[in-house]
Amino acid sequence: MNGLRSHQYPSYDPLEHTNAPWSAIVFGTIVHFFVCFALSLPVGGILEYFLDRHIYATRLVAFFPAIAFVALVLGIFFSPLLFRGRGATWIWLIGLVFLLVGVEGVWSSWNPAWSPNKTVWQAIRAELFGRTSECSVSECLGEVFSTMPFVVSVSYS
Repeated sequence: MNGLRSHQYPSYDPLEHTNAPWSAIVFGTIVHFFVCFALSLPVGGILEYFLDRHIYATRLVAFFPAIAFVALVLGIFFSPLLFRGRGATWIWLIGLVFLLVGVEGVWSSWNPAWSPNKTVWQAIRAELFGRTSECSVSECLGEVFSTMPFVVSVSYS
């Protein structure tokens, strides 16, 4: 019986055999980011559909609360199982890049001659974090492509 316990079967972990530890973290971060979005968007999207009538006219709609909640639950229960949690802590950086690209896009395209916002910071707030009525100039795509990746990745990590 003692002999059975001492015999350990080698476990295969593809990240364990890399030469540089940072490569495991980068690879794990990218995998966690895509898994987070692949799992939280469909489930959270269904929940958002049912919550939409309650949060439509509020600023909460810009933060996609149901999708963020699903990402939070995935981050708590699922992320330790995927590559032993390597990289899950850092996926918020990918979301931050999405948010900064969105801020730069609003910043570079803002023009006081046609914008309903008086300052560029008001335009950024309206386009990326505003109510649906405030961001309707751009069909609220800034919230979808910039704010949502940031909020979901922060919730997951």
